Amino acid sequence: MSIVSCGIDFGTSNSAVAAGVDGDFALIDLEHGQPTIPSAIFFDAETNRVSFGRQAVRCYVEGTEGRLMRALKSILGSALIEETTYVEGRAISYKQVIAAFLKHLKAVAETDTNAELSHVVMGRPVFFVDDDPARDKAAQNTLEACARSVGFSHVEFELEPIAAALDFETRLTAEQMTLVVDIGGGTADFSVVRLGPDAARKRSRHDDILGNLGVHIGGTDFDQLLSMTSVMPLLGYKAAGRDNLQVPSWMYFDLSTWHKINLLHSSKVLHEVKGIRHFYDDPKLHERLLKVLGKRLGHLLLGRVEEAKIGASNWGQGVVTLAEIEPGLSAAIDSAMLEKVLAEKCDAIVQTARRAVKLAGLTDDRVDTLYFTGGSASLPALRQSFAAAFPASTPVFGDPFGSVAKGLGVRAAMLFS
Repeated sequence: MSIVSCGIDFGTSNSAVAAGVDGDFALIDLEHGQPTIPSAIFFDAETNRVSFGRQAVRCYVEGTEGRLMRALKSILGSALIEETTYVEGRAISYKQVIAAFLKHLKAVAETDTNAELSHVVMGRPVFFVDDDPARDKAAQNTLEACARSVGFSHVEFELEPIAAALDFETRLTAEQMTLVVDIGGGTADFSVVRLGPDAARKRSRHDDILGNLGVHIGGTDFDQLLSMTSVMPLLGYKAAGRDNLQVPSWMYFDLSTWHKINLLHSSKVLHEVKGIRHFYDDPKLHERLLKVLGKRLGHLLLGRVEEAKIGASNWGQGVVTLAEIEPGLSAAIDSAMLEKVLAEKCDAIVQTARRAVKLAGLTDDRVDTLYFTGGSASLPALRQSFAAAFPASTPVFGDPFGSVAKGLGVRAAMLFS
């Protein structure tokens, strides 16, 4: 009897699912014709309904009373995963939040395939947590427990860059030594893999996977840096304060970090920020900050920073409108700022990739192909850095949001058919 199995790419920013039977896998329509869904969940205080993805973000932007949570994957491996949060007076654990999102993905996929899904291959980064094997293992264990709690009885894991490689391999006609460059919302992951049509028929690929390495840098880190550079100074970040000191900065960092924004919504934090008004030489900056916190605009602003980043990447210029704070207020992000602000992170990512090649026992010039996937891999500054580091390699650009999920489907077919 054929088993309907699936692969789930539970991403920091976006998620995707591939499902099928006997190797015939396709991406699932997760939301109104889209094969990807933002990893977001909204708890509606007015109706007690829970929304997901774009609908969750829409509810928040339109001012529906409730709680938005994004970048859920970032909680795995952190101290937050063992804690509870309050959603309109009701305590809910962060594990329950992640499980609710996975349950939604499973339900949509089951409706699409008209079958009950009990077998899944979950994607995972090379490292959930850098330089801490115990926390890294705990993160995977937590994700597995969440998957089992929503009805998956057979749960396997595959590294996300390996999954992307398996998807790329379905299109190859000759053997290639490939460096997979998977840069998502939360991590940059690399795998050096021997790929080709003959290798694709192997059930075990252990001998073809020559090296894996990753670093906890991704699109959400880029968003944070750009927010701190462009928007937060308009709210008082690094402003002059009392006795020639800068004003306190912790709240600006939290406002620029997706999974920490909700921590600023308590009455205790608002009271604390109101109490530091005397630190500001310019009271208008403090008033802007209070408006952002009081009206809970953090997710909205960071989402606009993300959009401006994409605009600067594609067209050289992006604008973050801040009219909700003050009429006419805005911040600009252009390609020059993008390159300058992200230079250090880009260098760290490229150096990690080069270490992955070295761990594989190769020199940089032995890499035939650079296979790029992940939403953040499209940044021009990153691509230019990789081109300079690997001039002998041919760049190939995969589906930035779907290749990992499709590769997880390929892996599911190998394991469960």
